[in-house]
Order: sequence, then C-alpha cells, then structure tokens
Amino acid sequence: MSDGWTLLKDIALVFAGAVLLGAIFERLRQAAVVGYMLAGAILGPGLLRVVESVDAVHDLAELGVALLLFTIGLEFSWRHIRRLGRVGVGGGVVQVTLTTLLCVALAPALGLEWRSAFAVGAVVALSSTVVVLKQLRDRGDLDAIHGRTALGILLVQDVALIPLVLLMTMLGGEHQAGLQWQELGVIAAQISLVVLISLIAIKYFTPRAMISRAMGRNRELPVLVSVTVCIGSAWAAHRIGVSPALGAFLAGMLLAETSHAVTIRADIASVRTLFSTLFFTSIGMLADFGWIAGNFGWVALTAAGIVVVKALIVLVSVRLFGMTMLWALSTGIVLGQVGELSFVLIQVGRSQGLLADEIAQLLVSSSVLTLLATPYLVAIAPSFSRKVAKRLMAPRKFVSEEIRATRRLEEIKDHFVVIGFGEAGRAAARKIEAAGASVLVLDVNPRLARDGRGTGLRFVVGDGTNDTVLEHAGLKGACGVVVALSDHQSAVIAAHAVRRVAPSVPCVVRARYNLYASDLENTGVDGIVDEENLVGESLANEVLRITQNEDAN
Repeated sequence: MSDGWTLLKDIALVFAGAVLLGAIFERLRQAAVVGYMLAGAILGPGLLRVVESVDAVHDLAELGVALLLFTIGLEFSWRHIRRLGRVGVGGGVVQVTLTTLLCVALAPALGLEWRSAFAVGAVVALSSTVVVLKQLRDRGDLDAIHGRTALGILLVQDVALIPLVLLMTMLGGEHQAGLQWQELGVIAAQISLVVLISLIAIKYFTPRAMISRAMGRNRELPVLVSVTVCIGSAWAAHRIGVSPALGAFLAGMLLAETSHAVTIRADIASVRTLFSTLFFTSIGMLADFGWIAGNFGWVALTAAGIVVVKALIVLVSVRLFGMTMLWALSTGIVLGQVGELSFVLIQVGRSQGLLADEIAQLLVSSSVLTLLATPYLVAIAPSFSRKVAKRLMAPRKFVSEEIRATRRLEEIKDHFVVIGFGEAGRAAARKIEAAGASVLVLDVNPRLARDGRGTGLRFVVGDGTNDTVLEHAGLKGACGVVVALSDHQSAVIAAHAVRRVAPSVPCVVRARYNLYASDLENTGVDGIVDEENLVGESLANEVLRITQNEDAN
C-alpha cells in the first residue's frame, strides 16, 4: 500500500510542477507543453530526483498517449486518410528508407559499424506523432497542406516500428541467423486476428451500444464505453507488438465514421488532458542533466543536426511526389524531431548490442532536446518556409503556391448553428434554411440526428454546452447561433460556451420562461426570445385578428 501512496505523491508533484511551469510558459506566450516536459526533467531522476515511482509514471503516461491519439483519430475517418494521398504515404515510406540508408552510408564517417549505423538511422527516422499532432491541432493546422502531409508520414512511421524492431533484432548479436518464417507467420496471424476482432467490436457493437436507452439516460456510461474502447484497442495493439498509440488512433478512426465521434471526444477530453500531461512530463524525465552538462556540445550539435538533416530528407521525400517547395519545407521542419517510439528502438538496440551506452545516451539526450524544440518548430514552420521559398523561387511561381498554401479544407463555414433539435430548434432550422442559408444542428440525441439528416440537414451528435463540440461544429466561422434548448440551465451554459468559443459570432437564445430571461442577459448574448412574452403577443394578435374580421363582416 505504501507504494500506492508514493505513486499518488509523485503524480501530485508532477501535476503541480506541470501547472506551475505550464502557466509560466503560457504567461510568456510560449507552448505549455514545453513547461510540462521541463517539469518532468527537473523533478525526475536527472536533477532533483523527488519523483520515486518513475517507471509507474511512464506506464501511466502510455495511457495518456493512447487517449490523446484516440481523440485525434476521432477527427480522421478513413475518408480523410484516403485524402492524404500518395504524397503523405509515399513520402513517409521514402523518408524512413532514406534516413536509415543515409546513416548506413555515413557509418565510416560516424565511426560506427554498419549495423549500429542502421540502428541509429532507425531511431532518427521516427518523428513524434503525439507532440506534432497535438501542436498542429492546437494551432488549427491539422487540415492545412503541411498538416495533412505530416499526418500521413507519421502514420507510416508508426507502422514502420514493427519491421524496424524485427530488422534490428535480426541484426543483433543474439539473432544473427534471423527469425524463422514460422515465427513471422505466427505474428502475421496474430495481427490479422486482433484487427478482425477489433474491427467487428468497434465498427458494429460500439455504435449500437451508444444509442441504447441506458446510454441516453446516463451520461456516465458513454464515457466508460469510450475509455474502454480506447484502452482495449491500445492493449490489443501492444499484445501483438504494435504501437499502442497506433492501435488507439486506428480505433478512433473507425469510430470517426459514426455519428457519435464528437460526443465521445468531448466526453473523454478531461481524462485525456490528465494522462497526456503525464506523458509529456515523463518525456522530460528521460533527460540526464549531469550527462548533458558534461557533453552539452555534442548533445546540442547532434540535436541541431537531426533537425536540419531530417527536415531536408522529408523535403526531398515529398518533393518526389510533386509537393510544392513551400509546404514540403514546412512539413520537414514540423517533423524534424525524434519521436517517442524511437525510445523503444533505443532499448532494442541496447539489448541487442547494436548501440553502446554512450551512443544510446547521446540519442536519448538529443532526442529530448528536439522534442522540447518541437512546439517552436511547428509554430515557425509556415512563416520560415514562406521566406525561404520566396527567396528561392520565381515571383510568379511563388504567388501561385502561396494561394495553394493558404487554403484550408474547412468543410463547415459561413453557416448557422442551431443548438437543440426540439420543436423550437426544428422550426428555427427550417426558417433559416428556407432563407437560403446553410444550417448545422447540434443535439445529444442520436435518434433526432436520424430525423434531421432525413430532412437534408447537417447534424452533429454532441453536447452544445461543450467547447470542444462547438469548435468541431465550426462555430468560429459561423454566421450566427441559435440556442433553442428548453432547459434553462442548459441554455445558460450553452450561451456561456458560445461566448467563450466565438465571442464575435451573433447569438440568439430561447428563454422558456420570463423568470429566467435576466440570467440569459448576463451571458452577453445578442438576443433573447422570451417565450412567454412571445406567446402572449401571439395570443393578442390572433384574438385581435379574429375580432377585426368579425367587425368587418
């Protein structure tokens, strides 16, 4: 039991450090994730050594990775992945291959035996899916040209982990004869079986469970289902030797095809934040400040070399598939770091005798530095690439590429959002649509979603009081918002959420009773439709119309 309390104390310290340094970095207008990693580096075994349960924290951090990638997967259905095309997927294959072969070719210059050089190349080839996608998502660049290309390359890199581990094992001292074909056949059969079972469970059983009456009555049950799917898919992937994060991401992608994706993402957002923060602090714990201080020159030079060379390799890889210079360079800068899965390869390399302790420590230290630099690399990538491209390219060609570069694939914009699809919401949606405007409806009831889509309306199953759901509905690009919820408290919460997400978008709210109109006024909305006053005026108008008609007769 004492170990359990020690772990709780360590988690509390980690969260406290992450809050403190994260707030400082936010105050300095820097990425909070850098503060999280520095908190882990300071509190971990590399400096103050106040965190005792380092291994347990790393294990919990794996859950954070799975939850983060699961929610990102919910934003990318198979339809979106198919749109990545040959540039992302083909570029990823070329990039991984070129990186490993380049290191092998440079083996004599690096003073390494070719198999060790291959291991170094495999480690450097992988970028950070977790850190890069989080930064792109926070900046709204996931659907930009370089964001989509980076996603395709990252997916290829994650899948490449399996063959890279197998190759390093075959090259290692204990397995020089290589794996038997029977062993490879067993691995392939296990992967196929787990994928088939996961596909059936996620694609068919989970959506049916989400629309059951029990789920509708209890909002806690959908959260439990979502977390179960996420953790279960991560465990299944780990069981067959695949990256757990990749398994969770693919599970999220399968659920993205259903109407519950937005609700699921909103429901587990707070849980994801807790555990993903642990992941970023655990990355910082890998840094050994004593070793880095004694070898800082080599560490800094290696980290800078990795960023520059890897950016150039990515640039060449995607240029082969016809990508423009502007966004090829942006993609390369974004992917210039060494990823979290590379630490798995470092462990394999050490255990197989491919990486000496000094080389392994140099790779770990420089990798942590590249991860710390990633938020800044993602931030400067578009503007820096634009300046470089402008100098290297003819003005007319640059202008044409600039037009392509600044385009965003925003499928939802210049529309009206209606929150709540009861009778009032239906009437509002019909009226707006009749005026020739585009309408998107938000409601938590999936049965109402079927009715709404049957009339041709765009419908998102999600809670209109949740900031994440509102952002997914493209609220910032909307022309206006109608809050048609009948429940007074829900209407107030939704109005506050609308003002937080899109303060400048016009918002009109329904007040079911005159008694609650003043509460809605305090939310800062642009208009309130007082239902009791409206009914009273309608009654008066109707009786006057009838009496006037009788007098005329």
